[in-house]
Amino acid sequence: MYHNKKLVQYSLLASSFLLTRKVQSEVLYTDINPDIVLNEFNSSILLDLNEDGINDFHFLNWNKQFRSYNSYGEPMDYFDLFVQWVGPAYLGNNRIAAQTYFDYNYGIGIFVYYYPFALESGASISPDLNFNPSWLYQSMAKKTYTDASSMPRLFDIEGYWAPGADEKFLGIYFEDSEYNMHYGWIRCSIIDSAEGIIIHDFAYETEPEKSILAGATFSDPEPLIESNFTLYAHNNVLFLYANVDTLAGVFLDVFDVQGNMVFTKGITNHFNQIPLDLPPATYITRLRVNGHIVKSAKILF
Repeated sequence: MYHNKKLVQYSLLASSFLLTRKVQSEVLYTDINPDIVLNEFNSSILLDLNEDGINDFHFLNWNKQFRSYNSYGEPMDYFDLFVQWVGPAYLGNNRIAAQTYFDYNYGIGIFVYYYPFALESGASISPDLNFNPSWLYQSMAKKTYTDASSMPRLFDIEGYWAPGADEKFLGIYFEDSEYNMHYGWIRCSIIDSAEGIIIHDFAYETEPEKSILAGATFSDPEPLIESNFTLYAHNNVLFLYANVDTLAGVFLDVFDVQGNMVFTKGITNHFNQIPLDLPPATYITRLRVNGHIVKSAKILF
């Protein structure tokens, strides 16, 4: 909940700055620091990706115990079910890239299941993917234990995120407050073979209906920039790795949420550890190459 409050505060203070610099399509990236960890059963979180005051997606770490009964109403086997659910936060147009499965159970009917893809870095999130109906929750990972003597203790495990996907990507398609649709991604991990969720970071393309690559943090990257610049923050230190032949014209800028530049540095080394003596707050980092903004991200000190 503390993280969500930070996001709302950031949105209110920084919106004018972001709007003034958004002169072309870009990817808006958010590093969740610390990661959101849902490791208690039936715990959940709502994410507002574009900070417009409307929650976009809901994650739930769910657990339920139940028994089966025979025709005489007598209790038989005990089952313990674990599921990591994800779905839209409201009945709108938000969708998740997923595979649809139909299971016919004789005498009961047809069951429809939706399993979100665990996308690899660089996968295209675009209309080529299958996006499920907007109102449905889906199983990222699911497993069932039983004490039935005729079945193994762990007798069922399902989903592309099972048994324990590590830092894979959900492909998302969501609606903003002006009813425009955006493609994006959410990086997640599954804990202990379907007993929890970690949400690491997310990003979306600001231009409506424009595709995005899983893991991309800037739009339409030049091949040189995409493959050879790495920028991240840890313990109030900015790390920048520049695997390029020349560093002429490379600058790193840091802004506060009011849009004031609080730090700038011309980059002269290929590997940089830059300590920042700044008060705890949310900041915006910006990497420029020859005057062109190639990467921007929020960091929380």
